[in-house]
Amino acid sequence: MSPSLPIRLDGKITTVATSSQEEIIRRCLANDERAQRVFFDTHYRFILGITSRYAVDQQQARDFLNRTFLKAFSSLNQFRGEGEIAGWLRKICINVCLGQIRTRRNQPYAELPDEGTELAPPAALQRLALEDLVKLIQQLPPVPRAVFNLTAVEGLTHRAAGLRLGISEVTSRYHLRQARLRLQDAVNKLNN
Repeated sequence: MSPSLPIRLDGKITTVATSSQEEIIRRCLANDERAQRVFFDTHYRFILGITSRYAVDQQQARDFLNRTFLKAFSSLNQFRGEGEIAGWLRKICINVCLGQIRTRRNQPYAELPDEGTELAPPAALQRLALEDLVKLIQQLPPVPRAVFNLTAVEGLTHRAAGLRLGISEVTSRYHLRQARLRLQDAVNKLNN
């Protein structure tokens, strides 16, 4: 089902179906508020899913989401039409989240648990609902959360994650270990 846009013809408001994403983008570039709303509504859930993984809570996730769409609308003229718009938005979203985390990363957080702690078995994670896992990820400190998302979820190497966050590859590995240990501890507490 293609989205529809209300337009004014001879003083009457009429709904016109848009045949493609290109039409919506064209109208967004012309500052058509209705097209911008359709664009936002089309991609809202996708972007919120990404920001929820990087944010501490839903309020911060929505803040990241709003910043993502502000950035997207202000730079929509740079979208070249190569690939899907969702991939372009995903890249902007991750950059927005990482930018916010970089500005706040000097906030203190708790120490790592003992070295002897083993990682949780995959079966324990399979019993968790997706929403529970997202909540556990949101409880991670900012930098470990970002490293976990970039490496474990997005599939980046530690070198690439380190470059994106302005940290070394070794530091990225350290933060991934910290994230995994914290997640394991939280999963173990939920399973007990």
